[in-house]
Amino acid sequence: QVLYVTKLGGPISVVDLEQNVVIKEIDSGSMPHRLFFTNEGAILFVVNTGSDTLSVIDSRKHGVIKTIPVGDSPEYVALNPDETLAYVTNIDSNTVSIADADKVVNEIPVGNGPYGIAFSADSGDLLYVSNMRGNDLSIINTTSNNISDKISAGGAGPNQVVVRKPDIEIVIDEDE
Repeated sequence: QVLYVTKLGGPISVVDLEQNVVIKEIDSGSMPHRLFFTNEGAILFVVNTGSDTLSVIDSRKHGVIKTIPVGDSPEYVALNPDETLAYVTNIDSNTVSIADADKVVNEIPVGNGPYGIAFSADSGDLLYVSNMRGNDLSIINTTSNNISDKISAGGAGPNQVVVRKPDIEIVIDEDE
């Protein structure tokens, strides 16, 4: 087991959890943060805010496979449900970059200061993006890559977003 640690001014540390020691440093770009693994854990994605890139890392060899230029000041990355595309919020270009394994294939203009990002819990046909400077959320239809709606975030500076589909049904019996 290993632990990946991003640091504000430095490379990503790979920590061996059995020995509790750093076994490797990975230089992915300037200001790496916001890590996202594939479901099987073989590939790690990291945004590099200072260098405006997305790095794809082989988590078995602990090395960068590819670094992809994205928009200005990327903040978060999320993979679509079939893990074929990475969606990256770019806070200073007000866009979401969509990248395949090699390059950005689309840029979607969203609200002011896109930050957090999460796919819908069912089929992943919707993508929720918090617009930190706009105090709202953009909802993107991932089939058409268009904004389908915007909703208020209920306050200033929305950050990270998480979508959860309840796995149990709650039934309230009003007769009791």
